[in-house]
Amino acid sequence: MGGIERKESFEEGPDFEHFDRVRSGFSDEVAGALFDDVESEKLMQFDEDAFKVRPKQGYPEHLIVSQNRKMMGYNESNEYWEKRIKGNEMSWVMSKRKTDKIKGGLSDEEYVCFGIDLRTLRGNVVLCCLLIEAEERLKEAYREKFGKELDMKFSRMEMKNSSKSKHHGKGVAVDFDAEQNWLASPDEVEWNIPDALAYTLQDLGLAWGMFYDQIRSDGQTDAMHFDMRIDVGTAMSQLKSARALKLAKSFRLPYRGGISLYDYGMTKLEQGT
Repeated sequence: MGGIERKESFEEGPDFEHFDRVRSGFSDEVAGALFDDVESEKLMQFDEDAFKVRPKQGYPEHLIVSQNRKMMGYNESNEYWEKRIKGNEMSWVMSKRKTDKIKGGLSDEEYVCFGIDLRTLRGNVVLCCLLIEAEERLKEAYREKFGKELDMKFSRMEMKNSSKSKHHGKGVAVDFDAEQNWLASPDEVEWNIPDALAYTLQDLGLAWGMFYDQIRSDGQTDAMHFDMRIDVGTAMSQLKSARALKLAKSFRLPYRGGISLYDYGMTKLEQGT
């Protein structure tokens, strides 16, 4: 399936019912506080297999995550990021050439997430921050529960691809192991995404393509795919791990006067824009 281009086929209509559209309203005082005891306890309920990249079958309704923050719809989020990066797309792209110029940023090893150097994917830096946050949360939970280090790696990840979906064209979506998680009907779906990862990414504000059978006109799932459904402010407010925060605070937006990504996001959050 490597060279096959998947087509988008979305119907106009309501978004997933399990995405509550509630404005978050978080301020500086609660930045990083979203990973609370309830969310931590949920990760601690998963068994060790839930942290493994392994083949599975079946439609995982048990992994639908109820959201407690504002989640944009598919088209709404596409329009939001279109406006946010319009004319300055490269300012939001994380690449090695750009990160090599950052003072006080991550080390080369710290850019590796789920076995892949995120800089090679040329995705939106906000999504990169959320992926790093997800990995750090999973590592923390796995270490606490099983007393060892997590080794969750994928063979392939993809973000930026202008020939694919609207979100991929802007680098605000990620695909994991496309060959193992290809499009399929709900009763025939096969996938290798760890349950704990699927839960964590949804909890952070990404929509999982596994449940796109509800909005795709062809009724197929897209298990490989996660796209960002939150604004930059809400995304920044959720960063708790030192690694994700370090990236957000060291990454600068030149066209915004060199403000850090983190400060820009928290300002937008306070302004409600």
